[in-house]
Amino acid sequence: MSTTGSLSSRTALVTGGARGIGAAIADALAAAGASVTVLDLAPEPAADLPYRYIGADLSTGDAPASIAERLGEEPLDILVNNAGYEVEEDSLELSLADWDRTLTVNLLAPVRLIGALRKNLTARPGAAVVNVTSIHERVPYPRHLSYSVSKAGLSMATKVLAIELAPRGIRVNAVAPGVIRTSMNEHTIAAVGEESFQRAVPTGTIGVPGDVAGAVAFLASDAARYITGTTLYVDGAYSENIVRY
Repeated sequence: MSTTGSLSSRTALVTGGARGIGAAIADALAAAGASVTVLDLAPEPAADLPYRYIGADLSTGDAPASIAERLGEEPLDILVNNAGYEVEEDSLELSLADWDRTLTVNLLAPVRLIGALRKNLTARPGAAVVNVTSIHERVPYPRHLSYSVSKAGLSMATKVLAIELAPRGIRVNAVAPGVIRTSMNEHTIAAVGEESFQRAVPTGTIGVPGDVAGAVAFLASDAARYITGTTLYVDGAYSENIVRY
């Protein structure tokens, strides 16, 4: 039994892995010894991407099946459902198209991808699924209703699937980031104000993608062999800081 975070000889698939948090996760898994495949929206990878690449649009209904077809019977030890979509809008004015895309990418695609890759994940013992949710799975996010609902759904799906897949030897956990500095949310940090976030987060800092990646790598490893059905918050206690002095 290994109690280290080594991922030597493991294979991993990271959705939304071409940039931001996903790219940091891919790097962390590779640094721990895993052979990494990155899945992202672009048909072709960036020239400098050092990993095997699959281009797929997770908002389409046939994406999970097509990804499974690409992998064939290859064993898969680690699946990280990181790809996400969010839209800011008056909650009562959100279009059906935006509801559909958000729920499909953030909730249905991860669940259906786990199902489509079930045989790959059970090909060897000790498989791990890590879903990237958000602190907004339980902390309300005004003007982001569909995003919050989708992440809350993925949190519950994590718990349900952890129970259902435990007999198959598959662990299912989630990581819930707080405010993390990426190119996608720099405008939010600027709009709210960096000092405001620093005051709101008890650690006084804004997270970086590597903070999330480290948590994912831990949950994917044998060091977390007895952990399943849980969510690890990576937020500097931001989501707990309701009463501020």
